[in-house]
Amino acid sequence: MSDPFYLLVSKFTEVVVTNEVTKTDKARRKRTYSEAINLRNAVHLILRTLWNDLYTIPRRDSSWSLHRPYYSSLEYKNITPTDETTNYREVERVTEVLINLGYVIITEEHNFDFVDKSKNRRRLHKPSEELEELLLALNDAGEIQIPSIHLFPNPTLNLIEFRNDKKVIEAPQDVIGLRYSLEMEAINKCLFESWPDLLLKDSEWDALGKRLTNEHVDFSKRTLTRIFSNGSYDNTGRLYGGWWQTIPNKVPPENPEFIPYRKRITIDGRNTDELDYSALGPNIFYKLCNKDIGNEDPYSRVFKDGKHRDLVKKGLNALIMANTSLARYCPKNKELRELLSKANEELGWEKIETVGEIHASWRDLRKLIIKAHPDIADQFGRGIGNVIQLEDSNLIIKVMLRMAEKSIPVLSVHDSLIANWDVVESGELLSQMEQAYYERFKKYIQIKGDPPMHGKPVESIIDYGGYASPKDFLDYIDKTGEFKIWVNRQRLWKNNWSTMIAKSDTLGEISSDKD
Repeated sequence: MSDPFYLLVSKFTEVVVTNEVTKTDKARRKRTYSEAINLRNAVHLILRTLWNDLYTIPRRDSSWSLHRPYYSSLEYKNITPTDETTNYREVERVTEVLINLGYVIITEEHNFDFVDKSKNRRRLHKPSEELEELLLALNDAGEIQIPSIHLFPNPTLNLIEFRNDKKVIEAPQDVIGLRYSLEMEAINKCLFESWPDLLLKDSEWDALGKRLTNEHVDFSKRTLTRIFSNGSYDNTGRLYGGWWQTIPNKVPPENPEFIPYRKRITIDGRNTDELDYSALGPNIFYKLCNKDIGNEDPYSRVFKDGKHRDLVKKGLNALIMANTSLARYCPKNKELRELLSKANEELGWEKIETVGEIHASWRDLRKLIIKAHPDIADQFGRGIGNVIQLEDSNLIIKVMLRMAEKSIPVLSVHDSLIANWDVVESGELLSQMEQAYYERFKKYIQIKGDPPMHGKPVESIIDYGGYASPKDFLDYIDKTGEFKIWVNRQRLWKNNWSTMIAKSDTLGEISSDKD
């Protein structure tokens, strides 16, 4: 096999076999065939993780599970192709050998807290300088490989995830589960055929890394998982896992130079636009309560002047989603509390201080929201939030599925959808979103979107208009010399497409027309 990455895996498999010893310092016996496969897959897992994490933004330290039960768990089986599975014993041995030889360096020890499980974290590692050079130097016919393109995701894995108390559990093998799995498989196959990216200047990538505190942009994360909570198909069901869901999109008033990064998303080299359902949560809530929401914006009606819309939006959705009345406690939502603090002085409310157990400013806001929404106020705090998320995810999936049938990739961010600008400009995405909502609720809803990126001057973005194809645009933008990182990924994706499909054992025939 001439593939550079797999040659490196073979090399380090031999390194492990040559250097491992038993606990009694004796050479290990020769492995059986199945044990040798498990060893090779353990090396593959560790090198692939280290290699991929060198390309995340910001670059992150690597972790892989050193917890024995993980390798027989549903979580591991759901995300790992059958021919790449390994076991705890081999992962532990490979890790130990690579650390002892200095190829892998521990950067932070693991933490396990019996009381507060949220503090639990895996041990973190990074490659040594020598191993990092080997990984960064991987090439094929002189072209540098990027793991997120070279080691593509399997779109038939990790389609549905069932969780109960944040633990992954077995999903029911019934007709509903089969239908949901087939829907996600169709959506992921369409996403698999596309390459979503960020059109940033080379000089702008560092700024993105600094804005990402607890998240990383990992371009290998380009398929989605539908996650249900409380061990039921009747709860939530939203889509997670796409890298585009992690990028910051708000421009704080105090930092107007910040970039709304979702405006910079490209799909197969084309600029995109985003459409989202306006006030989707309250609209669905009213329909579930058999009430008419009317034509007035549910957020702007709380204050007579329509101000503080973001504050009201956070507060109203908190009341809708909560399992309690929230009469005595301000929700722990950080953004809501920050907005309350900013609004206190202007509104003449008490500062956000705890009076007994009541946050005074939250109490005032809650009263105004109830007054503005008397028809549904008695349903606040009834725990309908999970049902609302199921409804909005069903809408989004219906739209993505219909677009996938036409081989049109669409990216989801909860209740909004991102597609190539020509798809949005044609009205096709808008029509599908309207139709999906009307079919479910027999009513139309406002769908909003920003002006098309290509139709107005956008600071530091080169206009796509006037170029007949992504290739023409790519050639043009390459001449500026400011977008080499983005351009290199686009060319690598296009050049790698036919090779990637030839390697795939799961997708069957896929068109290679990627002009």
